[in-house]
This record gives sequence, structure tokens and C-alpha cells, in this order.
Amino acid sequence: MLDIDFLLGARLLSTRDIIYVYRSGFVRRRVRVKISEFLNREGYFVTEVDEAGLASAPFRHSLLAPFDKTALICDVSRVESPNGWHKDLGSWLKAISSGPYIHRLCLIIPWNSEARMLAGWEPAASASTMISEPEVTHENANHVLNFFMTESTLFDFSRLKGKRRLKTAFQEVADQQSQNWSLEDAFRAFENICFNGIDSATNTFEPILESDGDNRTTRNPYELHRMLAEFLNAKSTSTLARLLLLVDHRLHFQKLDQQTLVSQLHVATHDLILYNTAKVGAGLTSSETSISKYKLARMKRFQQVDAPDLKLWEATFRRGHSELEWGNFLFAFERLCRRYISRRELVHTFVAATSG
Repeated sequence: MLDIDFLLGARLLSTRDIIYVYRSGFVRRRVRVKISEFLNREGYFVTEVDEAGLASAPFRHSLLAPFDKTALICDVSRVESPNGWHKDLGSWLKAISSGPYIHRLCLIIPWNSEARMLAGWEPAASASTMISEPEVTHENANHVLNFFMTESTLFDFSRLKGKRRLKTAFQEVADQQSQNWSLEDAFRAFENICFNGIDSATNTFEPILESDGDNRTTRNPYELHRMLAEFLNAKSTSTLARLLLLVDHRLHFQKLDQQTLVSQLHVATHDLILYNTAKVGAGLTSSETSISKYKLARMKRFQQVDAPDLKLWEATFRRGHSELEWGNFLFAFERLCRRYISRRELVHTFVAATSG
């Protein structure tokens, strides 16, 4: 069973032990949590163990299991010192292959773990439910993409227009790889394709128009404007997460330096102020707003930001933008955004109290 299928709802057998083999570990934490939740629902008392717990495999025949149904989950990736633990791993594999018992074992190991080289590996693998993280290949790229679209909150993929074009674009990138992808690398490429190709205003995917190294022309050049407007409205907690994802994408995929990204945020803020101040919806032309006709047409689709919130963001950004030009940009930008949220809540609370 693939880990992505397990996360999408594939069922486990409660009568078998579990081995999870991961590669990049991209969804390892989520798989571990879901395994624990599954065992709890099946009535097991679940305990997660680390290096010290590796020696507890013989618990099935000892007093280490004071409950009627006990499950041990051991994530071997947490083991920092290799001294002697391969012997304990052998005990776990032997215990798994000699089942079934009333108690359950779950072993989580990396693909290159020594456990897979031990003599007891094959019998344990045959006797257990095996969950594995796939390598992303030409053959399974579409299946992996469907998982990403189901799990991602970046866009509304259930109603995406041009979904077939998105699948073609992802498949083409997968075919260009000199070796198989890890799930994590594939997801980063998926984000890159989506941010470059999806126009959020129309929820439509179009391929990248042209590419010149890391400088790419995209179908949604005003995506930063739109996501900033959504964040400033603060209609939901997910708006900040999506804005941070976009900023992270521009840093690491488009390879923008911090000064360039600060400049883009300046422009987006300035354009939103012009758009808001000019009351474009009342019929003013692009010449009267100092915004190009193309930009004006795109911005009409964005959420309208209330003037007080926009002024508050402008003041917050103006006072704090220098923090973005050095150090960890993403951390500093999130801190600046949360500063805006706190101030916005104070202002709204004050206004509500005084108006009442």
C-alpha cells in the first residue's frame, strides 16, 4: 500500500502488524498520526517509543503490556545513535513475523535503514501490512498529482478549469527528470507549476507562456496583489498561509532576492491603495487611477480591501519592511503579517466598543 493511498482512505487490517518505509518523509508525520488514530479506533492502547523502546519488542510475552490490547509505534528515524539498535530491530522483525498476537507493533523506518538488510526483513514484510512512500515515475505521476490536488489547499482544484492541461504539464516535468522524484520534490514542482500557471481570479490553468532560466512569464503576474488583498481582508485563517506559500515560492523557485521581493510587495501595496482610493467601481478610467488597463481589468476581480485596513497595512509595512532585507525573509514577513493581524483586531475591537 502506498502512503498517499493510506492518507486518502485505504483501510488497514487490524489483525496485522504495520511497517512503514518512507523515502523523503514528506508525509511521514501524517502517516504516523493516522496509524495511531486507526489503532485507537480499533481499541488499542497506543504508545510511541524511540531508541529505548526498540528493546520492548518481546513485550508480547512479558508484563510490559498491562492492557488487554496494546500497540507500540516505533519511528526508527528518531534514533541518533546506531550502537546496538540493529539487534533490537532484529527482535522487532522476529516479533512481527511470528504473529499474530492480540497486541500490535508498528515499525517506521527510512528506505535506507539497516533493517531492510537483516535476515528477518523478508518474513516480517510478508507477515505485515506494508506501507511505502513511492518514487514518482512516469507511470504513477498522474496518480501522485491526483493526491496533491486532493490534499492541497492552494487552489480549488475540484473546480479548476484546464485540469487536463495541468496534468499534461506535470507529466511533462516528470518525464524530464533524469531520475525518479521523491514525493517531496514532486510536490515542490507541483506548487511551481500551479503558481506559475493558475489564474486564481478565474481558477483556470494555462501553461507557462515562456521560460528564460529562472525568469518566467506566468499567466498570473498579479497573484501577489490578489493574495495580499485576501490576506488584508482576513476572512479566514488560510489566507496568511497561502500568502506565505506564494512568497516562499518566489524565493526558492523563481530565485528572487529579498530586495526584489520587498519591491514587489511595495508595488502590490501601492497598486491596492490606488485601486481603493480611486473607487474604480464607480466608473473611473485607468488614466485617472494611474493603473494600466490590463492591471485594472485584473484587479477588478480581486477582493476590495476596506480603506482603514489598507491604511493599517501600509503603515505596518512601511515601518517593518526593513526587517525583510536581511536574515530569514519568510520568518520576518510572517512576523510582520501577524503584527498587522494583531493591530487590526485591536482596531476592530475598539471600533465595535465605541460604536456600541
